[in-house]
Amino acid sequence: MPYRAEMASSGSVVYLLSGLPGSGKSTFARTLEGHGIVRLSIDELIRARHGRLGKDYPASEHLGLLAPVIEDARRQLAAHVRAGRSAVYDHGLGHRDERESYKRLVTDNGGRWRLVYFPVATPELLRRLAIRNEDPEYGEMPPDTLMWMADVFERPAGEGEELPDAVLLDRCRRARPRRYPVLAAAATAANRNCLLRWRGGPGVGPPRRRSPGSTDDSGHAGRS
Repeated sequence: MPYRAEMASSGSVVYLLSGLPGSGKSTFARTLEGHGIVRLSIDELIRARHGRLGKDYPASEHLGLLAPVIEDARRQLAAHVRAGRSAVYDHGLGHRDERESYKRLVTDNGGRWRLVYFPVATPELLRRLAIRNEDPEYGEMPPDTLMWMADVFERPAGEGEELPDAVLLDRCRRARPRRYPVLAAAATAANRNCLLRWRGGPGVGPPRRRSPGSTDDSGHAGRS
């Protein structure tokens, strides 16, 4: 697979995701996983151990249960980097010092990081949260909790952050068969499909009409 060949030649690349719940991080991470990149999801790890937030255990216990899960995930991430495997770390990373800590973990173990930021307006996050709360597969988060998280979230600025569409398009282009121009049209279509899987993937909800000048999940201007 082209992505695996790229990983073998360039070493480990770790995609660190920063965004609020419902901003599309997990959909993005699953897209990369489909191309051979290891996915570490904190939400899935904690569900495997303790069940669903607000349904199988009370929200008051969440932070205490979360800490050892994160420590285990950090150890797994370091091991993947040392082994030369690329990975995507599916967690919110809402504070700058947290993001810097993960960057150091990656570089100290011989890898390279890419910080991917998911800017989504709060009303859209609340819309997605209402849908997720009704899904039996997921836990339940009160809207007030999401609002508090949005208030304390430290938006990446000047940290080398990238938007998700740009990152995925870059990876799609790297997979192109460069020596065979006859396949260029097919490669362009594949790039387009790659982005569509991210922008319209599971959990994001149906496309919505946007007014001119607004932004979508990836920070791109909307068209009416």
